[in-house]
Amino acid sequence: MDCPSCFTTFVEGEVDPHILIGCGHSICMDCIKSKANNSSDDTSTKIEITCPECGKETLADNISWLPKNMALLNMVKS
Repeated sequence: MDCPSCFTTFVEGEVDPHILIGCGHSICMDCIKSKANNSSDDTSTKIEITCPECGKETLADNISWLPKNMALLNMVKS
């Protein structure tokens, strides 16, 4: 399985899929970092990420809080 944004194959420990909590889709951390935008409110610490699959927004206090998709990693292993 590949990241739907950059099409890099998910590999545990190298290119892990992380869940966008706003919609449930998963993308790699490199894509999360490249898509993360601070919200327009300068006093906010929230990070805003637009899902490349459905366009829904995910708001997070920190991108490291977006969990790895362990189910997807288990599928990739088999």
